[in-house]
Amino acid sequence: MYTFDQRKYLKENRLPPSGIAVCVAHYNGTRRLHSTLKNLRAETGERVQTATVAIDSVILQVTAGPWPTDRPHRLISGEQRRWDPHVIDIWPIQQQEVAWPPAQRITDEDLYAFADRFEKGAKLVSPSRVVL
Repeated sequence: MYTFDQRKYLKENRLPPSGIAVCVAHYNGTRRLHSTLKNLRAETGERVQTATVAIDSVILQVTAGPWPTDRPHRLISGEQRRWDPHVIDIWPIQQQEVAWPPAQRITDEDLYAFADRFEKGAKLVSPSRVVL
């Protein structure tokens, strides 16, 4: 659940507050609308919340955790190698162009697994430390 201060920051600045990571994916399935909300734990034990929303062919996944976002970072899961071809990180802003659509689409068979991708932990790393 987002705090009052986080909601106030979003309203006043029109930017996600510290601790928010956002990615998009291309959905190729039969559902026109889907949403899930997961309450999880980071690998350090702090509470993490992930909301995944699919509307037509776009999936938006927002993850809120205890991470500072005043420096470049990337949120990864234990199955990062599986999901990297499917997602584009859009927040915090990366210093690279974004090409749409991603290399691979998420299908009906993968939708729930994608929503659960941080079940085994979420970790914050610098963008240059992501190894595939």
